[in-house]
Amino acid sequence: MLFTLIMGSRKLSEQTGRLLKLLSGSMMLGLGLILLLKPEWLSNMLVSVGVISGALLITSLAALIQKLRAQKR
Repeated sequence: MLFTLIMGSRKLSEQTGRLLKLLSGSMMLGLGLILLLKPEWLSNMLVSVGVISGALLITSLAALIQKLRAQKR
């Protein structure tokens, strides 16, 4: 609830919006692959945490690369 209030009152920049799309897309891709390949894994909490962690890692790496590219310019 607090997250919704904070994010609702703040306008997202273009870069933040892209990273948010990457995060949600990565999570959907991971969950979709699990659903297709091993649906029984969806009941395992560690798999869910792994998908979220993987999506966060991918998004963090993309944000770091963007930041480094912006500093070179």
